[in-house]
Amino acid sequence: MLVYCGKFSTVRTKLTELSDKIGGTQWTSFAVAGLFLPLLFVFLPNHSYSQSSKLSVFLEHRWSSGRPSNSSDHYADSTDAPTSISHIVFGVAGSVNTWRTKKNYIEAWWKPNETRGFVWLERAPTDYLPWPSSSPPFRVSEDVGRFKEFDRHRMRHAIRMVRVIAETFSEDHKDVRWYVMTDDDTVIFIDNLVEVLSRYDHNKYFYIGHNSECVDSNFWNSYEMAFGGAGYALSYPLAKLLASNMDECIKRYPFLFGSDHMLQSCVADLGVPLTHERGFHQIDLTRDISGFLSSHPQQSICYDKENNWTFAVSWGYSAQIYQEIFYPCTLQRPIETFKSWRNKGIPPFMLNTRPLSNNACEAPHVLFFESIEQAKGAQIITNYIRKSQPTRQPCSSSGNHSANSMLKIRVSSPAMRLNVVGTRRECCDVLRGSGTNVTELKLRACMEDEVVA
Repeated sequence: MLVYCGKFSTVRTKLTELSDKIGGTQWTSFAVAGLFLPLLFVFLPNHSYSQSSKLSVFLEHRWSSGRPSNSSDHYADSTDAPTSISHIVFGVAGSVNTWRTKKNYIEAWWKPNETRGFVWLERAPTDYLPWPSSSPPFRVSEDVGRFKEFDRHRMRHAIRMVRVIAETFSEDHKDVRWYVMTDDDTVIFIDNLVEVLSRYDHNKYFYIGHNSECVDSNFWNSYEMAFGGAGYALSYPLAKLLASNMDECIKRYPFLFGSDHMLQSCVADLGVPLTHERGFHQIDLTRDISGFLSSHPQQSICYDKENNWTFAVSWGYSAQIYQEIFYPCTLQRPIETFKSWRNKGIPPFMLNTRPLSNNACEAPHVLFFESIEQAKGAQIITNYIRKSQPTRQPCSSSGNHSANSMLKIRVSSPAMRLNVVGTRRECCDVLRGSGTNVTELKLRACMEDEVVA
């Protein structure tokens, strides 16, 4: 059983402070981030109910993304000591011009005296001295004026940013297994990152990350490019090779859009492909991304046959009530509450979606995470409440049983870590019907021949 409450109090406090600093008690995740195999999250304050500062702490420890699935050769050498936070060095590409707001993102996950790494700035941050211990140590990037004739990039500071890899490697590489490169508004769940990287052999050449959710972003860059907003990881051997070849590679690619594409091109020149890990989230999505966040890979579904209701629980984020029976193959598609970054591309997304509907039979009642509590018998209870007054009409085709009276959903689940690779989603039972304004659900392992439909 995992310790899941007191252990994370410091992180919870930091995330709450971050939420307050960027303008609200709850925030939209951008990496969060997407709750799909939660590993790296970038938060964009677009929607007031897209992410709770409390849920982040517990999501961090409930879902594990499992072993890499493409080859057993990827697995870490069992003779090595387990990978820990001390084996990872972070290189954060930052700017003095935006540090006042961006530092809050970094300080939400940075652990002084535990995490290793640097934030790289274009000039000395004289307005922010003395530099706080709550932030990573800063370094000033080298002058890249010698590359002026090779700089035709549309992204400002692209060359400086891509050289953060080489500069970070030159600063700190004792007992390092992985270098993780991020933007200054990337938020990282450290424990998840350590767990995922520990499944790969750090003695081999690995470029680990993920691409964008939007077709347009991938098309104009590369479908094999790790996006820096989500962060990406380089094994020590690859980082070393990149550091020694970086300057020549920069000269080969003067016209690419930005630093991420330059890096991917340099890695490709060295013969190393991208290893896709879905837990790295770019979130090139705008507006309300709650539909995306609610389509969790471990979304649990159960049915109240008496009322013809469907419950869909994205643990730690939201609980939805549909006033009609829907099968999992439909519910696993996110509701398109969001738009693509540039609102271009046909189709716009790298995933299947459902249209946003006002039809009472299709649109869910959505309750968002409020709190978590410890229960007896190695169980935890998460509570979900409405954020607005329900006004939806009942679904006439399924018996006119309105869910407007349901103001709270309590979900009981095992206090254990779940592995979403090679396992089934959890099954779900309705413990209390619609006689009150509170519904209780219980998540459990599915029985051998159980079908959720």
